[in-house]
Amino acid sequence: MKTAFPICQVDGSQFNDVSALKVLLNGQTSGRYIISKGRGWHGGIHFNNRIAFWAQHFQPVQAMADGELVAYRMAEEYPTTQYLETTSSYSNNFCLLRHTFQNPDQEDESYTFYSLYMHLQSQKEIQDSITAAESASQISYIRLKKNWNSRSEPGSADFDKKVLLPKDSILKLIDPSRATVTKDKIRNTEYDFLKVKVVCVGQYVGNKDKVKIQNEADQKLNQEVWLAIKQYGEGTNPEEFWNNLAEPLTKKMPPWHTKNGPENNLPIVADGTVQVPELPINIKAGEHLGYLGKYEYLKNAQGNIDQEYRVHLEVFSNDRPPEYFLNALAGGQEEHGFQVIDGSSSTGVMEPANTFFNDIRRAIDTDNDGQISENELVAFYQAATNRLEKVIAKHPSEWYSKAEEHWFNQVLAMSQKLTEASLSRYFDSTESYMSSEFRKNFVQSYDSFAIHEKERIDNTSWMQDINPEKLELKPEVWHFWPFTIGSYGYQISKEKMAALFPDAPEGKREEVRILFNANAELFEINTHERAAQFFAQIREEVGDSLLGKEEDLWYSVEGLRGKAYFLTYTTEADQLGYKRITSDEYAILSEQDKGKYTKRKSYYYSQFPQEYEIAKRVYACPNGYFELIQGGDESGWLYRGKGFIQLTWLVNYKDVQKVLEDKIKGFEFDIVNNPEVLLETKVGFLSALGFWELKKINNVVDGTIESTDRVTDIVNKRTPSRAERRQHFLDAYKVLTGRLDIIDE
Repeated sequence: MKTAFPICQVDGSQFNDVSALKVLLNGQTSGRYIISKGRGWHGGIHFNNRIAFWAQHFQPVQAMADGELVAYRMAEEYPTTQYLETTSSYSNNFCLLRHTFQNPDQEDESYTFYSLYMHLQSQKEIQDSITAAESASQISYIRLKKNWNSRSEPGSADFDKKVLLPKDSILKLIDPSRATVTKDKIRNTEYDFLKVKVVCVGQYVGNKDKVKIQNEADQKLNQEVWLAIKQYGEGTNPEEFWNNLAEPLTKKMPPWHTKNGPENNLPIVADGTVQVPELPINIKAGEHLGYLGKYEYLKNAQGNIDQEYRVHLEVFSNDRPPEYFLNALAGGQEEHGFQVIDGSSSTGVMEPANTFFNDIRRAIDTDNDGQISENELVAFYQAATNRLEKVIAKHPSEWYSKAEEHWFNQVLAMSQKLTEASLSRYFDSTESYMSSEFRKNFVQSYDSFAIHEKERIDNTSWMQDINPEKLELKPEVWHFWPFTIGSYGYQISKEKMAALFPDAPEGKREEVRILFNANAELFEINTHERAAQFFAQIREEVGDSLLGKEEDLWYSVEGLRGKAYFLTYTTEADQLGYKRITSDEYAILSEQDKGKYTKRKSYYYSQFPQEYEIAKRVYACPNGYFELIQGGDESGWLYRGKGFIQLTWLVNYKDVQKVLEDKIKGFEFDIVNNPEVLLETKVGFLSALGFWELKKINNVVDGTIESTDRVTDIVNKRTPSRAERRQHFLDAYKVLTGRLDIIDE
């Protein structure tokens, strides 16, 4: 099962790891996992337009894992609620995906869980945006098609100072209609200048002054600048000029909106009712599900309204998670570290009487006084790392019941209690507050406020509307921190690993299996074909025992003579390579001559190879690649072949180091300055993953032995072991797929 993060970056690229997403969430003022700002239960997390504006306008919310869409609600327009004199609109649209995780150790056992995407954008708002972009009447965001100069405000003293914005920079138009322009001249040619805000800076790919130009452009991020968008003069078409400069960024209708029915080719029902498709709709990880939806809400009982665009993400299951699933979430580690709590009897409110929140409270109660102060709650929401990420909790769902049966009533009561406690401090005594006209008016207002909030509950709940014969969802479900499911992907079981490397020590085999399972998705070695090709190369490079090793430099004189260095310095081959004879040749020698030989295995040697001196000459690479240096260079010995895929040359050590630092958060090893560390299992194995990524080997992989040859061309083109590597692939492919019908070459 492939996984993906629920949003991408502003330029459409995927986040490399969860840490960058957590930095985004640190800017979120509400919607954390387990605890809401109202001190009640919250089963998911929020992304809103304040931290991810692009997910409202042009980059979609994405499916977090392969699965199937099994329920949804979609309306053409947003519903509304009325409070006092104010009407507010909000999204109650959602889609629900069902996912199945296969136990890697038991092929007849699996675990089902769901991902919920709540408050999606309405069909009408998406279509209106598409229509406006097509007619060019309203364009909010553009992507530059070419490098283009930006300037300060026309008429200002700094107007002539240009800063080049690279191609693919993304800009927000301050006036989406492009009607508000300022005219000015550049070298006697008149232009319309449009004010924009730089929200993403592209990568400059020119050669001249590359670093300087990129740095200047980067400094314009989140700044307002002016662009020349229309040139006037003989032979110039203003609109053609604009179209050549930029492309509008807009929305697309989610594909699942037209995949309904038995043939998956009909539009969905968009009347605001909860629907279960006749046939589940297959969805791939990363697939477009929609955009952040509008959500206007009351800030208080006085009727003050705030607005944001948001999506509520939630991951849950009907069933308690089994150990094999928890181990997979922990990247294959036996000690998964999750805290599994049954809070099915919870009232939904953080209060001493609710025993479910006792453990939860300890994670936030930093002064250990048994209470959660306002400062502690604020600190919890501002923390870059949510201390509850490893908690898996069974709790009544916030989407199951109508308002009168809902635990949210307890949250409303708690909110009123806390608000009144705060208000009473402005009175001489609690008694004077309780008997005041002010409190009477407040209670009346709060009662109206509560009625409004309950109406929202009635309109956003949905689970109870689903026919259990079509889809069974329990009132109490097991909740996960949503990003937890991004921790696993393609997995290899203990049994399959034992079949791949039967001669390896069990501890070593398990160490490699855990490393692979933790990193397979990260390096996209996440199909049977890719894994089989990867392990086929490793099996030949380091052997069945899975022991990291350095390159064998046991060269004969004749073998050295074919190397580039010794083609120039031929006599050195005779001095450095081994010389040996067979036992039959040894037997006919005189006793005196026999004294000149030393037996090693089945041969007799008169000269052993000088591996250190050979490496210095064959792999001399002080500046990265091979250099012909008489007598060689120490770099040749340092950067000889090491690792689970034998890594050679300084340039490859540097490049693989960079790949590993970019891919693996907190990678703490320095293979450039300490190359011998590659002889350790962990680093040697990770370097093989890094080399695989560096050389883009996944691009040449399929399930054939011809593909094995293409991989071998990249790993070791001159190897005499092509036949062995092909057989290793076939053996591994049989193990991983369970197919015994694969024909050996």
